[in-house]
Amino acid sequence: MNEISSDLVLQKMREALNQLENAVKKGEDTTESAQALKTYSELMIEAGKGRGARQQKAAPPVQHAQISDLEKKPASPEGGHKQTVQKERPAIYDHGDEPESDSLLDF
Repeated sequence: MNEISSDLVLQKMREALNQLENAVKKGEDTTESAQALKTYSELMIEAGKGRGARQQKAAPPVQHAQISDLEKKPASPEGGHKQTVQKERPAIYDHGDEPESDSLLDF
C-alpha cells in the first residue's frame, strides 16, 4: 500500500485553504475548495487513527481451558464455593386451590 507523507497532505491542505480564502475574497463559490480541505483533514484523521492502533500494546495471549480444568475436583472446605440455599416461595394460591402442575394452562 502506498503511503502519502503527512508533509504532502499538509502542503495540499495549505493550497486548498489559500484557494478557499481567495474564493471568499472574490465572492466565488467555495464548495470545491472547502470539500478538498475537508477531504485532506479526514485523511489526516484516519492516518492518525492508524498510528494510534499500531502504537497500542499487544493483547496478552489467550489461555485456553484444559480438559483437566473441566474435570470435577473435590471441593475443598476453604474453596470459596458458596452453596446455594433455596428460599421457600410463599404460597400464591388459596388453601386447597393449588394446581397439579406449574403449567400456565392449568385452570
